[in-house]
Amino acid sequence: MRKFNKFISDSNLIDPPLSNAKYTWSNLKAQPILSRIDRFLYTADWENLFTAHYSKTLSRVTSDHFPIVLESSTISWGPLPFKLINVHLKEPWFKNNIRNWWNNLRHEGHPGFSFMKKLKNLSVIIRDEQKKNNRHNDEKKRAWVKEVDNIDRLEAEGNLFEELSLRRTKRKADILLSDFKAQIWYQKSKRLWNTEGDENTSFFHKICSARQRRSIISNINSDDGVPCTTNENIAKTFLDHFEGIYNGGGVENPWLIENLSWSPISTSQAQNLCSSFSEEEIHSALTAFSNNKSPGPDGFTMEFFKAAWFVLKDDIFNIFRDFHTNCIINKAVNITNIALIAKKEKCAEPADYRPISLTTSIYKLIAKVIAERLKETLPSTVAENQMAFVKGRQIIDAILVANEAIDYWRVKKIQGFGYPIKWRRWIKACISSVQYSIIINGRPREDDEHSLQNLKNIINLFQLASGLNINLNKSTISPINIDAARTDQIASQWGITTKFFPINYLGVPLGGKPTTKAFWKNIDEKISKKLASWKYSMLSKGGKITLIKSTLASLPTYQLSIFKAPVSTYKSIEKSWRNFFWKNLSETHKLHLVSWKIKNGRNFSFWHSHWHQNSPLSLHYPRLFALSTNQDNSIKDMWNTTLMDWDLKPRRQLRDWEHPLWAELKNSLNASFCENGRDSPTWILNSDGFYSVASVKKALLQPDQGILALQNQNTFKNLWKSSIPKKCKFFIWTLLYDSVNTADQLTKRMPNLCSRPSWCVMCKRNEEDRIHLFILCPIAKSIWNLISSHLKSNVNCLSPKDLCITMCSWKQKTKKNIILFNTYASALWNIWLERNARIFNGKEKTVADLWEDIKALAGLWTSRFLLFTNYQATSIALNLNAFT
Repeated sequence: MRKFNKFISDSNLIDPPLSNAKYTWSNLKAQPILSRIDRFLYTADWENLFTAHYSKTLSRVTSDHFPIVLESSTISWGPLPFKLINVHLKEPWFKNNIRNWWNNLRHEGHPGFSFMKKLKNLSVIIRDEQKKNNRHNDEKKRAWVKEVDNIDRLEAEGNLFEELSLRRTKRKADILLSDFKAQIWYQKSKRLWNTEGDENTSFFHKICSARQRRSIISNINSDDGVPCTTNENIAKTFLDHFEGIYNGGGVENPWLIENLSWSPISTSQAQNLCSSFSEEEIHSALTAFSNNKSPGPDGFTMEFFKAAWFVLKDDIFNIFRDFHTNCIINKAVNITNIALIAKKEKCAEPADYRPISLTTSIYKLIAKVIAERLKETLPSTVAENQMAFVKGRQIIDAILVANEAIDYWRVKKIQGFGYPIKWRRWIKACISSVQYSIIINGRPREDDEHSLQNLKNIINLFQLASGLNINLNKSTISPINIDAARTDQIASQWGITTKFFPINYLGVPLGGKPTTKAFWKNIDEKISKKLASWKYSMLSKGGKITLIKSTLASLPTYQLSIFKAPVSTYKSIEKSWRNFFWKNLSETHKLHLVSWKIKNGRNFSFWHSHWHQNSPLSLHYPRLFALSTNQDNSIKDMWNTTLMDWDLKPRRQLRDWEHPLWAELKNSLNASFCENGRDSPTWILNSDGFYSVASVKKALLQPDQGILALQNQNTFKNLWKSSIPKKCKFFIWTLLYDSVNTADQLTKRMPNLCSRPSWCVMCKRNEEDRIHLFILCPIAKSIWNLISSHLKSNVNCLSPKDLCITMCSWKQKTKKNIILFNTYASALWNIWLERNARIFNGKEKTVADLWEDIKALAGLWTSRFLLFTNYQATSIALNLNAFT
């Protein structure tokens, strides 16, 4: 099954979970064996076409398999509500018209009521404009593509004039800028991606499709256990359930405790709480909101209010002034949509969904202002033992206290004070077999079972008095020094489940040993589960860097802030990051500054470790590696102590031409590992094998030290701070490390798989390597000549690595350096894209087309710089030479 799951992952197929079951087959015996044999598999393209779907099992009659069915959601929930697309806020049609639209809307009445009515009417106007603008953009983009095709046709006929060439460059830049769909998917996907990663519409689409698929509710059981499958029944079930929750507090509670001892706030704090609202205070609260959060019933995001603040601020201030005076929020303002978020994978009843309130934007703003005022008073009035939700206090303190309590009771068990175990058993028998009855008012009162009930009564009284309910469905009982039978008895009386330590408490294991690997198993599972949900083929290297930094790196942080992990856990986490980042590129050559002094040879793989000639023997001798039956053996295992010689253990007899290879390999090896002692690292830059600062300094000053020559921090700083997408930054980085998969590199890394001729696909004259492809190829030379003549820049480099080092040495603080860097980066990137397009798609572009693509992309990247805020990308692309 593991191999089958690997096949699914490697084939970039999607395996949707079943909505109502975990297994599809059983052996129909008293001791059942369950398995999920039957499943649907589909591609990402199919998912893009049929987003709203789900799979489920049907009832079985005679077979040991459950039938499975894949269905599209057929339930119609009515028209889609209005939602503002943030990208339209930057469009001229919005900026030029918002003031007139708003001022022309008139509604009398309460400030809040009037404001919400105006917003509703405005949403109708904006909805129509969004549709009209989307159609216009699609038509305009199609016209631009057609215009570029016509110019290409004229070029093929030999009728291309300079004016048409410039027009084609402008249109290509316009097409790059007009991709509204990518920005819409970016907003819907809830990913901070455009600034952190690369513009990857397919990845956004997959995120949205997966969320939409998980959100489908095709059936539900009512609180009475009745199955509901129709639109009306499902809606009624949820309404009844949440009405019971939200309306449950209307009855007067006789147990409510008042006049408790409470630290009061100061007089000045009380006055500040009720002071008048200021425009600055309201605007400060507004700017603190995230732009891309889900809108409420009004459909407007908080970015809309930021963009239109200069138009809306008077009306918003009137709402706050009315609220301050009358202490009333109009019903039109306080409308809330409840979004249902699944608490677990298989949801069967309304209680399995978590209600998330989506309020109107104005209500959010009012609540935010009040919360900011209240936040200042909490440290003065909340008790010191409250460990969370107060600035300066941390919820992890509760975890530490809980662990100390568990350790205390465990220590009490093991403390015997030197008395023999048999003696302690005698005493235990004497005191544990007695049954107590307490005489109260002359009558005996038995204690044992009643004490548990009394504790339960106390908790019930606390719930009634405080309004804080304990969810027994989420509660467990975990024994310390108590046998399992007694624990189950207590748990059944309370109606809760039994769990043994370690258990999950506030997101981390409780009661385990942090020094063991098992304690950190939950971190490995979280990372594996997160990685399993990502499709590698949809992510560029820039995207993977972003996900590692924003998601994978943050998963273990919470637990690591409390407990210290063993070294093996850190290695496991780093290994998962590396495997994710280099997925499908595991053969990539890795440069090492540390070699190893081999003694007993137990710790290193004979074929895979970098212990000889600074690279794996499997790469140097791929034929011998393929013949070996012990490809995972250590160095020690490959040494035959009887023959005192290396033993290949081939799966067949070596042929005549293979014997010299094996002899060559054996002659290059020695048996020094057979000495007693452990394998140890040695520093290859010193002859004595020991690290020294002087050796590093010497290496940095020598230009031919390979990787060390690149360790100029400013070089990398300039690269990673540039405005180009991360996938392009990573590409430049691989050029710096000579790690791009050109034909010569693929031949070395995959000698058994590389069957394509290794000539340059661009010119079909010479062997392809990095220097030829990016520097010496006639097409590359033509591009560099165009850049040199157009930008008056004469950068003579003998290799792409030297070119990248030169590029990255330019500090991007002047317009000239920014233009030069982006143009050279665009040229390298477009050469690489053209090479791949010719190999995999069979499509070719002329040098003129490539030059226009280079200028268009350079203009787009440059327009993102603050120095070029007054220039459009198209004008930059057409006038690159004006800035140099």
